[in-house]
Amino acid sequence: MTQPLPGAQAVNVENELDIRGLFRALWAGKGWIVGGAVLFAAIVLV
Repeated sequence: MTQPLPGAQAVNVENELDIRGLFRALWAGKGWIVGGAVLFAAIVLV
């Protein structure tokens, strides 16, 4: 049985997906997302 390296846990934590950070980024840019969707819908309808 091998012992894990002392820094191995830190590497695993850094490789995890930050869902909260992703949600915050999307929430902060919600105006751009909604605006783009409305613009696209207006172009399609015209």
